[in-house]
Amino acid sequence: MMIVLIDGVRYRLITRESEAALEKAIQSNCEHIFGPDSFYFDKKKLIKSKAGVASIPDGYVIFFGPKPRWCILEVELASHQVYDHLIPQLTKFNRGIEDASTRRKLVDMLYTAINQDEVLKARLKQKIGSGELHKFIYDLISEDPLIVVAIDQKTEELEEALRDIRGEVKAVEFRTFRREGITDQIHAYAFAPIVQMRQEIRRTEAVTVVEGIGVGSGKISQVMYALFDQKGVDNVTYEECKSLAQKAKADTKFNKRHFYWYKNKYRKRKRLSPADTAQRTIARGQEYGEDHHLKDKPQNVIDLFRTMDRFCKELDPNNVHKKHLAKYIRYSHGQNNFCCTHIYKSGLRVWVKLRYQDLENPPGYVRDVSSVGHWGVGDVELAVDSLATFHNVKALI
Repeated sequence: MMIVLIDGVRYRLITRESEAALEKAIQSNCEHIFGPDSFYFDKKKLIKSKAGVASIPDGYVIFFGPKPRWCILEVELASHQVYDHLIPQLTKFNRGIEDASTRRKLVDMLYTAINQDEVLKARLKQKIGSGELHKFIYDLISEDPLIVVAIDQKTEELEEALRDIRGEVKAVEFRTFRREGITDQIHAYAFAPIVQMRQEIRRTEAVTVVEGIGVGSGKISQVMYALFDQKGVDNVTYEECKSLAQKAKADTKFNKRHFYWYKNKYRKRKRLSPADTAQRTIARGQEYGEDHHLKDKPQNVIDLFRTMDRFCKELDPNNVHKKHLAKYIRYSHGQNNFCCTHIYKSGLRVWVKLRYQDLENPPGYVRDVSSVGHWGVGDVELAVDSLATFHNVKALI
């Protein structure tokens, strides 16, 4: 039996009798597990695959660490059989979120829940700044989630089994201790925060890169620029820069003024002179070419994009032009942009230059985005997740 001693007071490790009790404790400590900028949604929303295989997670979380992520939360007791209960559940989650219609329902569920809570809405809007809330949730859910298994005790069997689950899966051991000698149930909890886990990974990656060019050289600028090259200057935090500067030069007085100075200096260095225009064009082409958009996408989505790409170009081979931008691919006919697409792992989002009110009885995969922030051109968005759906949207394109 494990005992925790706090200022002479004994706390005894207890075993939770039900998942509901464990889930309640985790829900009340969500901000400590996922960070202060986390948002827990106690919504038992069904996740269902195209084939009808369905499962219900214990909750959903949006958190910032610092990049925004969404999480599917599954609470489990170690006393349950891992392969009989937990693994089939997680597999169903993965199958369910492959379906674009399921993701759209999750977007609607979260958007509705946020709008019903003014405090929650204000907090989230403060985090995303000037961005449009629905677009933020839509883009977030379009990315693959982090699946978190919160369990009262980790086992070797659990760790082994989770390696067979697709995507990013983390197990959080959440242990409960109860104070001895009193009738009131006063608890203490022990767990490793998710955000801390991810920050440790980022710090390790950053140090590795900088060591490759010589951390101990004392040239802080080299350290900063190498980190900016790897992660993107706007994705690097002050804490990361300060830590690396201290590794490069132990007696540095690195502060936030230095942090912003190095960032501005880096941005100026990256602005090429007119003589370098040709090289800049090549570099941009390499960064935002087709590989940029197809990277890490499943083969069925790549095939779907190839079909659409071929269709758009064959509409008028001599006059249809394609351009790869940072977030989407644009098709134009002469000087007119008529179609844009962003490629997700679950399918394509296609925007066409039409007015939604001009469409007669549009199906569920057609959405009015005239008042919603989105990439590309036009007021109509098409959610294309299969060749059958694409066949139906050809006329709209």
